[in-house]
Amino acid sequence: MAVETSKIEELLKILEEQGRTIEKQQIILLLDEMRDMKQNYFSIEQELKDIKGQLNILQGMLMNHGSYQTASNLAVQFGKINEIPYQPMQAIQESLNKKAGQVVDNFKAFGTKALNKVCEFLRIEEHLIGMKDGMQSRAVAMHESIEKLEKIEYELGSATVHAKNVGRTIAGKETLDPADREQNKFFKNLESKLQSVEGFYMKMSDKLGYAVNRIEGLGRAAGKNAEKPSVIKQIQDYKEQTKLLPQKENVKEKAVELEA
Repeated sequence: MAVETSKIEELLKILEEQGRTIEKQQIILLLDEMRDMKQNYFSIEQELKDIKGQLNILQGMLMNHGSYQTASNLAVQFGKINEIPYQPMQAIQESLNKKAGQVVDNFKAFGTKALNKVCEFLRIEEHLIGMKDGMQSRAVAMHESIEKLEKIEYELGSATVHAKNVGRTIAGKETLDPADREQNKFFKNLESKLQSVEGFYMKMSDKLGYAVNRIEGLGRAAGKNAEKPSVIKQIQDYKEQTKLLPQKENVKEKAVELEA
């Protein structure tokens, strides 16, 4: 990521040293999903530019047509949906780095207590859910864009068929049914591109959904581990118990001597 991640890396190192592998896995999972999302967006960046250009052409085609406003709204909506998608992730990265720095400082001051519920403090699951919901809402918006495009194409096609039918009626020929017309190649190509982007958002939403499920599972595992006594504490308890054993032996020996 573009933002400096030194504090996050320092926190990950501390978690590793303290045996907090589950918490470390949760943080890395979020960072990996953010990186993958940014990389995957590069794969459709050109397609998004092509669609934007075609929508501008569509507006020009409909300049004096009743569907112009629908086409204009479609272009504006598409622009908003597909603004640079990794900008929100920049804010997430900055938040993570800042909060990680706070945890590191608290760890140095107060010890391992600062690591309790560290993933909740960093809002790991919350960030992942937000990313997933964002992809899902984009997919829904893209589907609505496709429906608007289909409406425009139908209106244009119906107008064309109507004009042809006027001539055919005058010539005594059978009129054409608007439903039987072939889809315009321009609209067909544009719709195909929109469907491709919609599929991309759905795929990303599903991928993030799996990540959320995994985070929840890791969170439950971390909670169970927190309920168990640490290995160090178990060793300390064992040492305390073994200190008492020789004393018990001595008491028995003295009792035998008295009886004798």
